[in-house]
Amino acid sequence: MKIISNVTVDISTPPSFSFAEQLRFMALFPLECRYQIVEGALYQAIRGDTRPVVLQVTAPAAGTLRVSWVGHDGSVAATDAQAAAAHVKAWLDLDRDLRPFYELAAQDVVLKPAIAAYRGLHLVGIPDLFEALAWAIIGQQIHMTFAYRLKARLIQAFGEFIDDGERRHWLFPLPEKMASLSIDDLLPLQFSRQKAAYLIGVAQAIVDGQISKARLATAETPAAMKAQLLALKGIGPWTADYVLMICLRQPTAYPIGDVGLQNAVKKQLGLAAKPSPTELMRIAELWQGWEAYATFYLWRTGVES
Repeated sequence: MKIISNVTVDISTPPSFSFAEQLRFMALFPLECRYQIVEGALYQAIRGDTRPVVLQVTAPAAGTLRVSWVGHDGSVAATDAQAAAAHVKAWLDLDRDLRPFYELAAQDVVLKPAIAAYRGLHLVGIPDLFEALAWAIIGQQIHMTFAYRLKARLIQAFGEFIDDGERRHWLFPLPEKMASLSIDDLLPLQFSRQKAAYLIGVAQAIVDGQISKARLATAETPAAMKAQLLALKGIGPWTADYVLMICLRQPTAYPIGDVGLQNAVKKQLGLAAKPSPTELMRIAELWQGWEAYATFYLWRTGVES
Protein backbone atom coordinates (compact mmCIF):
# COMPACT_ATOMS: atom_id res chain seq x y z
CA MET A 1 0.00 0.00 0.00
CA LYS A 2 1.33 3.45 -0.95
CA ILE A 3 -0.41 6.60 0.29
CA ILE A 4 -0.37 9.10 -2.60
CA SER A 5 -2.31 11.83 -0.81
CA ASN A 6 -4.56 12.07 2.20
CA VAL A 7 -7.48 10.89 0.07
CA THR A 8 -5.76 8.41 -2.29
CA VAL A 9 -4.06 5.05 -1.77
CA ASP A 10 -2.35 2.88 -4.40
CA ILE A 11 -2.42 -0.91 -4.09
CA SER A 12 -0.18 -3.30 -5.99
CA THR A 13 -1.99 -6.14 -7.72
CA PRO A 14 -0.68 -9.63 -8.48
CA PRO A 15 0.45 -10.44 -12.04
CA SER A 16 -2.61 -12.65 -12.51
CA PHE A 17 -5.10 -9.81 -11.93
CA SER A 18 -7.01 -7.92 -14.64
CA PHE A 19 -9.14 -4.96 -13.56
CA ALA A 20 -10.83 -4.91 -16.97
CA GLU A 21 -11.86 -8.55 -16.59
CA GLN A 22 -13.04 -7.82 -13.06
CA LEU A 23 -15.28 -4.98 -14.24
CA ARG A 24 -16.57 -7.05 -17.15
CA PHE A 25 -17.76 -9.71 -14.71
CA MET A 26 -19.12 -7.37 -12.05
CA ALA A 27 -21.10 -5.39 -14.64
CA LEU A 28 -23.16 -8.51 -15.37
CA PHE A 29 -25.24 -7.98 -12.22
CA PRO A 30 -27.25 -4.77 -12.74
CA LEU A 31 -29.47 -5.46 -9.71
CA GLU A 32 -26.49 -5.53 -7.34
CA CYS A 33 -26.85 -2.52 -5.05
CA ARG A 34 -23.64 -2.82 -3.00
CA TYR A 35 -21.36 -1.53 -5.74
CA GLN A 36 -21.62 0.57 -8.88
CA ILE A 37 -19.53 0.79 -12.03
CA VAL A 38 -19.39 4.17 -13.73
CA GLU A 39 -17.10 5.04 -16.65
CA GLY A 40 -14.52 2.39 -15.83
CA ALA A 41 -14.44 3.08 -12.09
CA LEU A 42 -15.75 0.83 -9.32
CA TYR A 43 -17.56 2.40 -6.35
CA GLN A 44 -18.53 0.98 -2.97
CA ALA A 45 -19.49 2.38 0.41
CA ILE A 46 -17.77 0.84 3.42
CA ARG A 47 -17.67 1.46 7.13
CA GLY A 48 -14.15 2.77 7.60
CA ASP A 49 -12.22 2.70 10.84
CA THR A 50 -13.63 6.06 11.99
CA ARG A 51 -16.65 6.63 9.72
CA PRO A 52 -18.45 5.39 6.58
CA VAL A 53 -16.86 6.40 3.28
CA VAL A 54 -17.41 5.88 -0.45
CA LEU A 55 -14.45 4.35 -2.26
CA GLN A 56 -13.63 4.78 -5.93
CA VAL A 57 -11.36 2.10 -7.38
CA THR A 58 -9.56 2.68 -10.68
CA ALA A 59 -6.53 1.22 -12.46
CA PRO A 60 -4.16 4.09 -13.37
CA ALA A 61 -1.42 1.72 -14.53
CA ALA A 62 -0.71 -1.97 -14.99
CA GLY A 63 -0.20 -3.67 -11.65
CA THR A 64 -1.83 -0.89 -9.64
CA LEU A 65 -5.28 -0.08 -8.28
CA ARG A 66 -5.96 3.41 -6.97
CA VAL A 67 -8.43 3.82 -4.12
CA SER A 68 -9.85 7.31 -3.67
CA TRP A 69 -12.43 8.78 -1.31
CA VAL A 70 -15.41 10.19 -3.20
CA GLY A 71 -16.75 13.62 -2.27
CA HIS A 72 -14.20 14.02 0.52
CA ASP A 73 -12.42 17.35 0.73
CA GLY A 74 -10.64 16.93 4.04
CA SER A 75 -7.96 14.69 5.49
CA VAL A 76 -8.47 10.96 5.95
CA ALA A 77 -7.29 9.18 9.07
CA ALA A 78 -4.42 6.78 8.52
CA THR A 79 -6.50 3.99 10.00
CA ASP A 80 -9.24 4.69 7.45
CA ALA A 81 -6.70 4.48 4.64
CA GLN A 82 -5.48 1.16 5.99
CA ALA A 83 -9.07 -0.10 6.35
CA ALA A 84 -9.89 0.92 2.77
CA ALA A 85 -6.82 -0.81 1.36
CA ALA A 86 -7.52 -3.94 3.38
CA HIS A 87 -11.15 -3.95 2.25
CA VAL A 88 -10.33 -3.68 -1.46
CA LYS A 89 -7.65 -6.35 -1.21
CA ALA A 90 -10.08 -8.70 0.53
CA TRP A 91 -12.99 -7.79 -1.78
CA LEU A 92 -11.03 -8.54 -4.97
CA ASP A 93 -8.71 -11.21 -3.49
CA LEU A 94 -5.59 -9.25 -4.35
CA ASP A 95 -3.25 -11.21 -2.06
CA ARG A 96 -3.61 -14.29 -4.25
CA ASP A 97 -1.48 -15.00 -7.33
CA LEU A 98 -3.45 -17.21 -9.70
CA ARG A 99 -0.55 -18.25 -11.91
CA PRO A 100 -0.24 -21.69 -10.23
CA PHE A 101 -3.99 -22.17 -10.72
CA TYR A 102 -3.71 -21.25 -14.39
CA GLU A 103 -0.88 -23.73 -14.87
CA LEU A 104 -3.03 -26.46 -13.33
CA ALA A 105 -6.16 -25.44 -15.25
CA ALA A 106 -4.36 -25.41 -18.59
CA GLN A 107 -3.96 -29.17 -18.24
CA ASP A 108 -7.59 -29.79 -17.28
CA VAL A 109 -10.28 -30.38 -19.90
CA VAL A 110 -13.02 -28.93 -17.68
CA LEU A 111 -11.27 -25.71 -16.72
CA LYS A 112 -9.16 -24.92 -19.77
CA PRO A 113 -11.92 -23.13 -21.77
CA ALA A 114 -12.93 -20.98 -18.80
CA ILE A 115 -9.36 -19.92 -18.10
CA ALA A 116 -8.84 -18.99 -21.73
CA ALA A 117 -12.01 -16.89 -21.76
CA TYR A 118 -11.73 -15.13 -18.40
CA ARG A 119 -8.05 -15.00 -17.46
CA GLY A 120 -7.35 -12.26 -14.96
CA LEU A 121 -10.64 -12.60 -13.08
CA HIS A 122 -10.31 -12.88 -9.30
CA LEU A 123 -13.02 -14.19 -7.01
CA VAL A 124 -15.23 -11.28 -5.94
CA GLY A 125 -15.76 -11.56 -2.22
CA ILE A 126 -17.74 -10.11 0.65
CA PRO A 127 -15.24 -9.28 3.41
CA ASP A 128 -17.84 -8.73 6.15
CA LEU A 129 -18.97 -11.99 7.76
CA PHE A 130 -22.55 -10.95 8.51
CA GLU A 131 -23.09 -9.57 5.02
CA ALA A 132 -21.66 -12.76 3.49
CA LEU A 133 -23.84 -15.01 5.65
CA ALA A 134 -26.91 -12.89 5.00
CA TRP A 135 -26.39 -12.87 1.24
CA ALA A 136 -25.87 -16.64 1.23
CA ILE A 137 -29.11 -17.15 3.20
CA ILE A 138 -31.02 -14.79 0.92
CA GLY A 139 -29.87 -16.76 -2.12
CA GLN A 140 -30.87 -20.18 -0.82
CA GLN A 141 -33.10 -22.08 -3.26
CA ILE A 142 -34.41 -19.07 -5.21
CA HIS A 143 -33.67 -17.52 -8.59
CA MET A 144 -30.79 -15.06 -8.44
CA THR A 145 -32.86 -12.20 -9.88
CA PHE A 146 -35.28 -12.50 -6.97
CA ALA A 147 -32.37 -12.86 -4.54
CA TYR A 148 -30.91 -9.55 -5.71
CA ARG A 149 -34.31 -7.88 -5.34
CA LEU A 150 -34.68 -9.21 -1.79
CA LYS A 151 -31.19 -8.01 -0.93
CA ALA A 152 -31.94 -4.52 -2.26
CA ARG A 153 -35.19 -4.33 -0.30
CA LEU A 154 -33.41 -5.39 2.89
CA ILE A 155 -30.63 -2.85 2.43
CA GLN A 156 -32.96 0.00 1.55
CA ALA A 157 -35.27 -0.79 4.48
CA PHE A 158 -32.68 -1.29 7.21
CA GLY A 159 -29.31 -0.14 5.86
CA GLU A 160 -27.81 3.29 5.38
CA PHE A 161 -26.61 5.21 2.36
CA ILE A 162 -24.07 7.89 1.52
CA ASP A 163 -25.10 10.44 -1.11
CA ASP A 164 -22.10 11.79 -3.03
CA GLY A 165 -24.21 14.36 -4.87
CA GLU A 166 -24.68 12.16 -7.93
CA ARG A 167 -25.80 8.78 -6.59
CA ARG A 168 -26.56 6.87 -3.43
CA HIS A 169 -24.10 4.25 -2.17
CA TRP A 170 -25.69 1.72 0.18
CA LEU A 171 -24.20 0.09 3.26
CA PHE A 172 -25.41 -3.33 4.36
CA PRO A 173 -27.43 -3.37 7.60
CA LEU A 174 -25.40 -3.97 10.74
CA PRO A 175 -26.03 -7.23 12.64
CA GLU A 176 -27.13 -5.17 15.65
CA LYS A 177 -29.90 -3.64 13.54
CA MET A 178 -30.99 -6.98 12.12
CA ALA A 179 -30.95 -8.66 15.53
CA SER A 180 -33.37 -6.02 16.83
CA LEU A 181 -35.99 -6.91 14.21
CA SER A 182 -38.87 -9.35 14.37
CA ILE A 183 -39.81 -11.86 11.70
CA ASP A 184 -42.87 -9.74 10.92
CA ASP A 185 -40.60 -6.81 10.04
CA LEU A 186 -39.21 -8.78 7.08
CA LEU A 187 -42.41 -10.30 5.71
CA PRO A 188 -43.47 -7.13 3.81
CA LEU A 189 -40.19 -7.39 1.87
CA GLN A 190 -41.29 -10.86 0.67
CA PHE A 191 -38.97 -12.83 2.91
CA SER A 192 -40.33 -16.18 4.01
CA ARG A 193 -40.75 -16.67 7.72
CA GLN A 194 -37.98 -19.25 7.66
CA LYS A 195 -35.45 -17.00 5.94
CA ALA A 196 -36.39 -14.09 8.16
CA ALA A 197 -35.77 -16.26 11.22
CA TYR A 198 -32.42 -17.41 9.84
CA LEU A 199 -31.25 -13.86 9.13
CA ILE A 200 -32.24 -12.58 12.54
CA GLY A 201 -30.73 -15.64 14.24
CA VAL A 202 -27.38 -15.28 12.46
CA ALA A 203 -27.32 -11.57 13.30
CA GLN A 204 -27.95 -12.38 16.96
CA ALA A 205 -25.21 -15.03 16.94
CA ILE A 206 -22.73 -12.42 15.71
CA VAL A 207 -23.91 -9.80 18.21
CA ASP A 208 -23.60 -12.36 21.04
CA GLY A 209 -20.10 -13.34 19.96
CA GLN A 210 -21.13 -16.91 19.18
CA ILE A 211 -19.36 -16.57 15.85
CA SER A 212 -16.98 -14.03 14.34
CA LYS A 213 -14.43 -13.80 11.58
CA ALA A 214 -11.65 -13.66 14.17
CA ARG A 215 -12.94 -16.75 15.92
CA LEU A 216 -13.27 -18.64 12.65
CA ALA A 217 -9.69 -17.73 11.78
CA THR A 218 -8.48 -19.67 14.83
CA ALA A 219 -9.94 -22.93 13.52
CA GLU A 220 -7.21 -25.49 12.97
CA THR A 221 -8.57 -26.79 9.67
CA PRO A 222 -11.05 -25.71 6.98
CA ALA A 223 -13.28 -28.55 8.17
CA ALA A 224 -13.30 -27.12 11.69
CA MET A 225 -14.11 -23.70 10.28
CA LYS A 226 -16.99 -25.19 8.29
CA ALA A 227 -18.27 -26.97 11.41
CA GLN A 228 -18.57 -23.63 13.21
CA LEU A 229 -20.66 -22.28 10.35
CA LEU A 230 -22.84 -25.39 10.23
CA ALA A 231 -23.65 -24.93 13.91
CA LEU A 232 -25.69 -21.85 12.97
CA LYS A 233 -29.38 -22.43 12.28
CA GLY A 234 -30.09 -21.99 8.59
CA ILE A 235 -26.52 -22.71 7.48
CA GLY A 236 -26.21 -25.94 5.55
CA PRO A 237 -23.27 -27.38 3.59
CA TRP A 238 -23.83 -25.23 0.47
CA THR A 239 -24.14 -22.00 2.45
CA ALA A 240 -21.11 -22.85 4.58
CA ASP A 241 -18.96 -23.61 1.54
CA TYR A 242 -20.11 -20.43 -0.18
CA VAL A 243 -19.15 -18.31 2.85
CA LEU A 244 -15.83 -20.13 3.08
CA MET A 245 -15.22 -19.09 -0.53
CA ILE A 246 -16.35 -15.46 -0.59
CA CYS A 247 -15.58 -14.28 2.93
CA LEU A 248 -13.07 -16.58 4.60
CA ARG A 249 -11.11 -17.17 1.38
CA GLN A 250 -10.60 -20.88 1.85
CA PRO A 251 -9.19 -22.15 -1.46
CA THR A 252 -10.39 -25.73 -0.88
CA ALA A 253 -14.06 -24.81 -0.35
CA TYR A 254 -16.10 -26.82 -2.81
CA PRO A 255 -19.92 -26.56 -2.88
CA ILE A 256 -20.64 -29.81 -4.68
CA GLY A 257 -24.38 -29.38 -4.16
CA ASP A 258 -24.43 -26.22 -6.24
CA VAL A 259 -26.65 -26.51 -9.32
CA GLY A 260 -24.64 -23.92 -11.25
CA LEU A 261 -21.45 -25.91 -10.71
CA GLN A 262 -23.15 -29.15 -11.72
CA ASN A 263 -24.56 -27.61 -14.90
CA ALA A 264 -21.23 -26.06 -15.84
CA VAL A 265 -19.40 -29.38 -15.49
CA LYS A 266 -22.16 -31.12 -17.43
CA LYS A 267 -21.76 -28.60 -20.26
CA GLN A 268 -17.96 -28.67 -20.33
CA LEU A 269 -17.84 -32.47 -20.46
CA GLY A 270 -20.85 -32.92 -22.73
CA LEU A 271 -22.61 -35.16 -20.20
CA ALA A 272 -26.19 -36.36 -20.66
CA ALA A 273 -27.03 -35.60 -17.01
CA LYS A 274 -25.64 -33.50 -14.19
CA PRO A 275 -22.70 -35.14 -12.43
CA SER A 276 -23.31 -36.75 -9.06
CA PRO A 277 -21.50 -35.57 -5.92
CA THR A 278 -19.22 -38.59 -6.23
CA GLU A 279 -18.35 -37.67 -9.80
CA LEU A 280 -17.72 -34.06 -8.82
CA MET A 281 -15.33 -35.16 -6.08
CA ARG A 282 -13.48 -37.37 -8.56
CA ILE A 283 -13.21 -34.55 -11.10
CA ALA A 284 -11.94 -32.19 -8.39
CA GLU A 285 -8.99 -34.46 -7.61
CA LEU A 286 -7.14 -32.53 -10.30
CA TRP A 287 -7.99 -29.20 -8.64
CA GLN A 288 -6.61 -29.88 -5.18
CA GLY A 289 -5.89 -26.64 -3.38
CA TRP A 290 -7.87 -24.63 -5.94
CA GLU A 291 -11.41 -26.00 -5.65
CA ALA A 292 -12.91 -22.60 -4.84
CA TYR A 293 -11.39 -20.96 -7.91
CA ALA A 294 -12.33 -23.90 -10.12
CA THR A 295 -15.91 -23.47 -8.93
CA PHE A 296 -15.85 -19.72 -9.49
CA TYR A 297 -14.52 -20.00 -13.03
CA LEU A 298 -17.09 -22.65 -13.86
CA TRP A 299 -19.82 -20.40 -12.44
CA ARG A 300 -18.49 -17.67 -14.69
CA THR A 301 -19.14 -19.80 -17.76
CA GLY A 302 -22.83 -19.83 -16.86
CA VAL A 303 -23.20 -16.05 -16.68
CA GLU A 304 -24.19 -14.25 -19.87
CA SER A 305 -21.46 -11.95 -21.18
